[in-house]
Amino acid sequence: MYFDTLAMIYVLQGLVDQTKRVLRGYFDLLMVVKEMGDIFCNIGVHEPQKTASEAFCQFGEYHRQMEKYGIKMLKATKPVSEDVCVAYLSHQLMTKFHADTTRLGNIPQQGHPRHQTDDKKIRGREI
Repeated sequence: MYFDTLAMIYVLQGLVDQTKRVLRGYFDLLMVVKEMGDIFCNIGVHEPQKTASEAFCQFGEYHRQMEKYGIKMLKATKPVSEDVCVAYLSHQLMTKFHADTTRLGNIPQQGHPRHQTDDKKIRGREI
């Protein structure tokens, strides 16, 4: 069970790392799209024909909008991927902990006064 959990943690960490690389690549692609939008708008400004100028400006503005919506999507996606990783890892570790305590028997928590057994004290009160 321990090796299965450890293997799953490594697999999950690999998936999270790969997701981060994909999101970083998508961000780089969005920067290229934004630059293309700037270039199209620049061409549109310098184009002497009115219809061509409007078309280039509109096309450039669509590229700028794609960049804005892509950034919004990245901001929404990245925290979710990190939360899923943390939740899964904590679930796996808690499952392993409970399996170990069940296998070894219920081990009372020591160190907290409420869990200490003393003949003279019951729930913090003197007898």
